[in-house]
Amino acid sequence: MINNILYNGQSEFAEIWESFGGVPVSLIGNSFVAGRNTRPDTIGVARNVMGSKGTAKVYLADNRFDGDFVHLSPLLKAVEVDRPPCPPTIAAEPADAAYKAVLSDAGAFPRDPFDRRIVKQVRERKGHIVKQPGLIDDPEPGTPYADADGDGMDDRWEAEHGADPRKADPWADGDGDGLANLDQFLDQRARDLMDGVTP
Repeated sequence: MINNILYNGQSEFAEIWESFGGVPVSLIGNSFVAGRNTRPDTIGVARNVMGSKGTAKVYLADNRFDGDFVHLSPLLKAVEVDRPPCPPTIAAEPADAAYKAVLSDAGAFPRDPFDRRIVKQVRERKGHIVKQPGLIDDPEPGTPYADADGDGMDDRWEAEHGADPRKADPWADGDGDGLANLDQFLDQRARDLMDGVTP
């Protein structure tokens, strides 16, 4: 778990369970930030040994803890290791830099009202856990693209990229490049939205 923001944990922010065996875990460059529901007995990184079927191996490095709560469970000391038990697949940014990057770059783009609200709540330490579902904003008005087969992809895009607009084929590989049609379509839509291109 690298370069994440965990906000407003109520009982535990990150849980390491041993009930499925000796879990190898690396937590690097993350931010654990108290919110309105965080209590002094909330645990930032918890080790849960109930029904343990093996001992965890936990590597902790450059994590940032902000607020009045138990940052690390006392049970972690016995399972901490001095190097990642599995090699990280990405290079971690320092926690402070990652915190800024996540708040500026994570979520939907262009930013929708929901993501703007979440980022604002984290920045201002507002927002709270609710007992009923919260507000989901109505989507922006617009005209949907043609999707005759109901597979979520624009028929024009399918025809241009080797997919079949008359057959639901999101997991096929129409152009033979090793990537699923839907993955490529969503990637292209994300790039278009970032560039302000409309379908």
